[in-house]
Amino acid sequence: MTALERIEAVVSLHAAMDRTVSSSELPFDADALPPVTCEFVELPAPTSLPARGFADVLQARRSRYDPAQTALRAGELSNVLHHSLVSSPTAGGMREVTVLMGLTRPCDPLGVGVYRYAQGRAEAVRLGEVREHLRASLLQPEFVDLFPVLLFVVADVEAPLEKYAMRHYRTMHVDAGVLVQNLYLVTEAMGLAGCAIAGFTDGRVASLLNLATTQLPVMAFALGRPS
Repeated sequence: MTALERIEAVVSLHAAMDRTVSSSELPFDADALPPVTCEFVELPAPTSLPARGFADVLQARRSRYDPAQTALRAGELSNVLHHSLVSSPTAGGMREVTVLMGLTRPCDPLGVGVYRYAQGRAEAVRLGEVREHLRASLLQPEFVDLFPVLLFVVADVEAPLEKYAMRHYRTMHVDAGVLVQNLYLVTEAMGLAGCAIAGFTDGRVASLLNLATTQLPVMAFALGRPS
């Protein structure tokens, strides 16, 4: 198979599996999404994680469903993203996994909307209210009501499948899983609350995040402060 054939086959396979999941009954109007933009905001420089023993963090880490109804600080968001990604290996050293975030509460200097995290800054994708679109994208919309931030782990199949066989599609999910575990550990070390989410409609998430056809949403992670 050529690289293009591998890419097209994997995108088709991913879409076929997504069709096996029933979408939320909530309406999703792509035409009502805030317009796509290309602004960016520098996030606060990351700081060292609190001095907690690894065994303590590992044993304490768990999914939490009762966050406080408050926004995160930009420094907290910067720390979670930086420390989770910097220690997250990928097959062949290829940065095929990225993180986008949906904010339903302002996180000064970030307003509500959708952002892509890249090298210490938040690149705006859509600025404006996205709460209802996030709710309609999840099979459990209550996560949007409870947590101020939803992170989306996105795998880009284009570059890896130009180098590797189609089987690498499986490895990309392993890489995403490692990143989600890092999100859990860093969140716990910082005394925050988080929960992985697998139940969402890929097509709606892709539209909300303005993803290319080769960019596949594979996991989500709700992030907040404990009650």
